Amino acid sequence: MKRILLSSFLLLFLLHGTVFSQRDSLRNIFLDAESWFLFEEYADALPLFEGLLKNDPGNDNLKYKIGICLLNDPYQKHLSIQYLVEASNNINPDYKENSYKEITAPPDVLFYLGNAYLVNELMDRAIESYEEFLKIMDRDVYDEELVNAQIRACNNAKRLKTMPVDIDLLLLDSLINTRYADIHPVISGDGTKLAFVTELPFYDGAFFCEKTDAGWSYPQSITQSLGFDADIYPVGLSHDGTEMILYYDDEYIGNLYYSKYEEGRWLPATKLGDNISTKYWESYACFDTEGNTLYFTSNRKGTHGGLDIYKSDRLPDGSWGVAENLGTNINSRYNEETPVISEDGQTLYFSSYGHYNIGGYDIFYSKKNADGTWGEPINLGYPINTTDDDLYFQPVNNGTNAYYSLYSPSGKGNHDIYYMEIYSVDNPRMYFVTGKLNAEDSPSVNSQMAIFIVDSQTGDTVMISSPDSETGEFSFNLKKGIYELHFKGEGYVDLIKPLHIDRYSDKSGITLEDNIQLALVKNEPDIFEGEKSQIQLEDTLYAAKAGESITVPLRLRRGSILITKVYQDSVLMSIDTLEVERRRTDLEIIPLPGISKIELEMIDRDGNIHINAFEVVGEEPIQYIEEDEPLGGPDQEQFEPGHSILEEPVGDMLNELEGDASQLHSQMLENSDGSLKEYLAKLDLVGEGILTPEDLIMHLEEVAAENGFSAENLKESLVESLNQIKMQEADSDPDRIAALKSLLSMQAEGTLKELLEDLNPEQEEIKSQIELFEHLYEQAESNGYTIQEVDELLIQAVAEDNGEVLLESLKEHAEGHLKDYLDKLDLEAAGINSTGELMAHLEKVGIENGFTMDDVRGALLTSLEQIQLSEDDLFEQMY
Repeated sequence: MKRILLSSFLLLFLLHGTVFSQRDSLRNIFLDAESWFLFEEYADALPLFEGLLKNDPGNDNLKYKIGICLLNDPYQKHLSIQYLVEASNNINPDYKENSYKEITAPPDVLFYLGNAYLVNELMDRAIESYEEFLKIMDRDVYDEELVNAQIRACNNAKRLKTMPVDIDLLLLDSLINTRYADIHPVISGDGTKLAFVTELPFYDGAFFCEKTDAGWSYPQSITQSLGFDADIYPVGLSHDGTEMILYYDDEYIGNLYYSKYEEGRWLPATKLGDNISTKYWESYACFDTEGNTLYFTSNRKGTHGGLDIYKSDRLPDGSWGVAENLGTNINSRYNEETPVISEDGQTLYFSSYGHYNIGGYDIFYSKKNADGTWGEPINLGYPINTTDDDLYFQPVNNGTNAYYSLYSPSGKGNHDIYYMEIYSVDNPRMYFVTGKLNAEDSPSVNSQMAIFIVDSQTGDTVMISSPDSETGEFSFNLKKGIYELHFKGEGYVDLIKPLHIDRYSDKSGITLEDNIQLALVKNEPDIFEGEKSQIQLEDTLYAAKAGESITVPLRLRRGSILITKVYQDSVLMSIDTLEVERRRTDLEIIPLPGISKIELEMIDRDGNIHINAFEVVGEEPIQYIEEDEPLGGPDQEQFEPGHSILEEPVGDMLNELEGDASQLHSQMLENSDGSLKEYLAKLDLVGEGILTPEDLIMHLEEVAAENGFSAENLKESLVESLNQIKMQEADSDPDRIAALKSLLSMQAEGTLKELLEDLNPEQEEIKSQIELFEHLYEQAESNGYTIQEVDELLIQAVAEDNGEVLLESLKEHAEGHLKDYLDKLDLEAAGINSTGELMAHLEKVGIENGFTMDDVRGALLTSLEQIQLSEDDLFEQMY
C-alpha cells in the first residue's frame, strides 16, 4: 500500500513539473516573439505567434499580434483582416501590453483593422472601423488627427479611383527580374545605368547593370565591391551614373554613404560628411542633374514632422554644405521619403504619408515656382498610387516615364521592376485608328479621295489621311478627343462620321465600322420640310410690337446659306440671304403690323434644301379707349376698394426683398407689357418719392386705373419679378460659386485643374454657376484642356456620375430632336452603364438624329440652373 502511494506521488510530481516546464517554454517563445514585434521584425515574429495560437486558439491578443504582422507582409496583407476582426470582438480598455497572460485585444485593434480594410481597398469598411475607434479611443494615448487623416485618405481613395491615371507597364527582362523580390530601382539621369536590390534567401544584395545597344547588361553584384557583406542599398545615381549614394543601417542608425565608379568597378563606400549623415536617421538621397545639389531625407532636430526632405550644395572642396529644410510646402507633419529631382530641376518627386493621401505613403510631385519656392504637392494618382505604401519611384524623361518596383501575379517573382509610360496632356496616348473606305460605284477608291480629321471643338483640321487606292484601307494615330471624320472625293457627297476617343476606348486600337461608303453626287437636291429639316425652331409663333426688333433663335447647319422670306397676306414683303457661320444663330425680325409668315430656306453644303417657317404677330399701339369702357379693358380685373396686393401671400415675398425699389422696378419693367410696361418705363422713382419695394407697389396700385393696367397685370409682373430676383441672388452667391470652384478643382486634372486653382471668379466677372462652366468651356482651347474634361465636371455636378440620373436630367431639359431621341432611349438595351458611355453614345448618334453635343451641353447647363446647388450640397460632394 505504501509502495502504491509513493508511486502515485512521484507521478503527480513529474506531471506537475512537466506542466510548469511547458508553460515556461511557451512564455519564452512569447517573449521572443514580442522582441521581434517590438523591433518591427514582423517576419520573424509571425511564425512564433502562429505557433502559440495553435496551443491557445481562443487567445485574441495573439490574433491581434498576428493580424499586425500580416498587415506588414507585402504578400499576405489580405489575410490580416480575419485575425483583426476576431480580435476586435474582445476589446479590453485595461489591456496589458507585453503580458503573456493577456488574452484580450487593445482598443487600437480597430485602428489596425481600418488599415487592413484600407490597404485591401475596402474603404467604406475602413471608415466604419476608424469611426468606431474614435468613439472609444483614449485621446491622451492615441493621435486623433492621425485617425481622421486615415478617414480622409479613404474618401480620397474613393475619388481618385474614379479618375485613374492612364499608364502602360513594361516588365524588364529576366536578366534583371528574378524569382525573388527585385526592389528599389535607381536609374541614372541619362537612363544608361541601373542599380537595384534583390532580396536573396539570406541577405539583400545590391546589383548594377548598364544599357547597351543590345539591352541591359547582366547585373553585377556590387555589395562586396562597396565594402559590405550584405544589406547595403543604392538610393541615388548621378546623371552620368558614375557616383552613387547608398543607405546602410549602422546599428539602428540610418546613414548615407558615397561611392564612385572607376575603371569598371565601384569603390568602397564611405560615409557622407557630418552635414548629411548625423546621429539621427538619414534614409534616402538623390543628385540633381549637375551633381551639385543633394536632396535627402532626415529626422534630425528641426524637422516639421518625422522624416523631412533637405537639400545641400556641394562645396568647392567636394564636401557637402549645411543642409536646408525644404519647408512646409513639401514637408508635412508626417514622413516624407524617396525624393528624386527631374532632369530639368523643375519638378521634385517624393513619397509622403501626408498631403492629399489615399493610404500609406503616396507619390507626389511639386513644381518649382519662379521665385525658387516649391508649389503645392500633387498626388500622382491611382493606380500609380495605391492604398498601400508607394515608395522608390524613379522618374525619367522629366516624368513621362519611370522605373518602379511592384508586385503582380503575372510577374516573374515577388516584386519586379517595370518601365512605366505615364500619359497626360503633355504626353498623350496615341490611339491607332483603322478603317476601310469604298465608293458607291466602285469597290476601290481613287487618288482624289481623302479623310480630313477635324477637331469638333475648334473646327481645326488635325490631319489629312489618304486611303490605299486599291484596298481603300486607311490608318492614323489620334489622341483623346472628339473629332469629325470628313470623307471627301470629287464627284461624291461629303460624308461626316463622328469619332469620340476617351479613356474607355480600346488602347490596342480602334477599328471603324466596315461599311464607310461615299455616295455619288445627285443631280436633284433632297428637300426636307418642317420637323424633318435641319432648321430647328424654339417656337412657331412670336408676338411683339410692330416696328420693334425681336430676336428669333435658330439652330442651323454651319456652312449653309439661309434665305429668309417675309410674307404678309401671301405677298412677299422682303427677302434676305446670309451665310451660316454658327450652329446657333439669332435672326433679327422687325414685325409688320398684323400677322406675317416668315419662311426659312436653308441650302446645306451638300446642296440639300431645308424649309421651315414661323409666324410673327405685330401688335399695333392702342389709339384710344372707349368712354364707357373701364380703364385697362373690359376683361381686366380691377382693384377692389380697400384691398392691396401687399395683403396677399405675394406681400410676404415682397417683405423678404432687401434694398431699395430700383431693383424691383428694373425687373418688373423687363417682365411686364402693355400699359404697365409703358408706365414703368417713364416712372421717376426719385421724383415720386418711392424708396422701398413696398412704396413702389402702393404707388402702382394708386395709379393703375388712370394708366390702363389691372391688378392682375401688376400681380403677374410682381410674382415673376420676385422669383427671378430670388434666383439671381441664389445663383450669384459668391460663397456658392467659390464652393463649386473648390469642388471642381478637386475633381479636375492637369491644366484644367491648374486653371481652376488660379481662377478668380470675381476678377473674371463670373456671377453664377452657369457662367463658371461657360468660362471653362471658352478657355479650353487656349489653356490646353478639352471640352470633354469640362463635360465630365458638369456631369458630376448634375448627375454625380450616375447614368440614369443624367438621362432623366437631360430628358427634363432637352428640346427638339434631342428630347425626341432621349424619350425613346433605353440605357440597358443600348448597353450603356455609365455617364461616359451615355455621352459617347449621344456623340455617335447625334448627327443622324438631328442634334449636336452643343444641344446636350445646353440641356446640362439648364439642368444646373434648375438644381441651384447650395453651398452645403457642394461641400458634401467635396468631403
